[in-house]
Amino acid sequence: MPTIVRSNLVRVITHAAVLVIVTITSTNLSAQQTKTNNTQSQTALTIVGLYPDATSASKPFNTQADGTAAIAVACKGATKTTVIVFAGEKLMTVYGGPTFLTGKVPSRLYSKPGEYEVFLQSQSQKSSIAKFKVR
Repeated sequence: MPTIVRSNLVRVITHAAVLVIVTITSTNLSAQQTKTNNTQSQTALTIVGLYPDATSASKPFNTQADGTAAIAVACKGATKTTVIVFAGEKLMTVYGGPTFLTGKVPSRLYSKPGEYEVFLQSQSQKSSIAKFKVR
């Protein structure tokens, strides 16, 4: 009889331990996610680099399957709502994470030589300005 009691007791303790571990793990994940979200929202929106940062007039770059040009932006602090603004026009932007965005660039925006401003815009933030050169 005592063996059966010990066996049942071990099962109860095991189940309780698993429940505690799951609860602790779940709490730790939530805390970690909150910390990550807070860090991203507190990071200033910054452009690290444009890829490419120059092209020849009317010459597509990072050519996509549909023939349009695309720009990649290495950055800090981007969110899913961040957009690339190229020469005053918001681009269709793809979020690759808080440090990487891409956007399709219409040919009219690189058809003439000059320096064009590129920046990132999020709900209430605007990044510093980078220059894209068209030769």
